Amino acid sequence: MLRDLLVTRFFFWNFRPPREIEDPAAIVARTALHHEAALILLTESTVPPGLVLNELNREETRFHYAAGPNQRFQIFTRFKASFLDRFEDHPRMTVRRLRLPGMMEILTAVIHFPERRNHSPSEQRSLCFELAQFLRDAEQKARHRRTILVGDFNMNPFDEGMVDANGFGAMMTKGLTRQAVDSNLDERPRFYNPMWSRLGDMSEGPPGTYYHRQRGRTNIYWHTLDQVLIRPELLDAFIGPSLQVLEKGLSASGEIALQRETKRHSKLLVSDHLPILFTVDLPQDTRHEQAS
Repeated sequence: MLRDLLVTRFFFWNFRPPREIEDPAAIVARTALHHEAALILLTESTVPPGLVLNELNREETRFHYAAGPNQRFQIFTRFKASFLDRFEDHPRMTVRRLRLPGMMEILTAVIHFPERRNHSPSEQRSLCFELAQFLRDAEQKARHRRTILVGDFNMNPFDEGMVDANGFGAMMTKGLTRQAVDSNLDERPRFYNPMWSRLGDMSEGPPGTYYHRQRGRTNIYWHTLDQVLIRPELLDAFIGPSLQVLEKGLSASGEIALQRETKRHSKLLVSDHLPILFTVDLPQDTRHEQAS
């Protein structure tokens, strides 16, 4: 079974269903199972993790709950939870060490960033510096930067906190990310942000992951708040075409729409965010082979 997990599929959802949604645990579990997810990462979920776990294991016991101190994050794995060690925790971020036998260790970090409704762009930028430094400290402790950061950033890819080198320093192409490292433009490590390719109606899937209906001169309505960032050390491991923003899910009764178009707006139906899916081909640990 571990061999099947060398190519690991990540499923992330900021999952906050309205009260009228029936059996939300089944929706999360069946949607993730349909996409053969090995790591299920939820933020803000109002569904007890035990209910989700029961649904995941309804037909076959395969999933485990990787508990942590912060109930803001719920993590389920297709491998033993001991392979996903708790490493560092912040009220807004959890960092886990994913260590599967025969594979290089990677850091999997999940973030739920403060929302703009209660924080100005300048406050968000300042908080980005704090959380980015927290993650860099975790990488220094781990002695590597094989890091994936995924979650609800409550910012778009082009917002200052996302692109500032003192923040997450997330760049729009692999080439630019590599150049920033190779040219040593600054001392801060950068991220690659593939979510730039999922902006607007000419991208694959919906135009964003969150729809904000409130009128305003600067409101772009569709926002891409849910993102995955990849360190340069894992660029070759990240399978770009696997990245999806999902607009359909599964419930106990079959396929359901996660969003629909109304006369004037779009409406998200199951949660106020859409889930994202992506795949990483975990790098093998060849150090012992080279030594011999």
